[in-house]
Amino acid sequence: MKPGLGFDTAALVSLGHTDLIDAIIDNHTVFTTNGVINELKEIASRDDPDGEAAERWSEHIDRITIISDVLTHPAEDGVFNICRDRNIPIVTDDVRAISRFNKSIRCFFSVHVVYILYKKGIISRKNAIASCEEMRLKRTWKDNVIWIVARTFFI
Repeated sequence: MKPGLGFDTAALVSLGHTDLIDAIIDNHTVFTTNGVINELKEIASRDDPDGEAAERWSEHIDRITIISDVLTHPAEDGVFNICRDRNIPIVTDDVRAISRFNKSIRCFFSVHVVYILYKKGIISRKNAIASCEEMRLKRTWKDNVIWIVARTFFI
């Protein structure tokens, strides 16, 4: 049985900027909520890099476990409930959400997922670093904590 991970919108968009979606889905059960899927569809309608990243996930929607929830705001609260109930980590690139959730469940950034794939030998170190760099360049991370975490993994 594949290990489960719960994903919020921000993490899915970040990882959508990489070529790792198939590897993630092949090696993990991807859980999310209908609220996150709605946000992803909204982002996918935009004509920008995040829209393209969100669209990449929509091509794999049939391979994602979508849990119906009461539409929460923010949507990561619904993902938190899934993760708590299933005792699985949440993957979010919302730093404020990490500070809210980290006492209750394990919290990962999208770069943690890249690192897991690397440590399992699923992707090369070169691909992992390139993926993290791609996310940093296309998201608004600049030199924030997510990028610092990625650098500690690979540098």
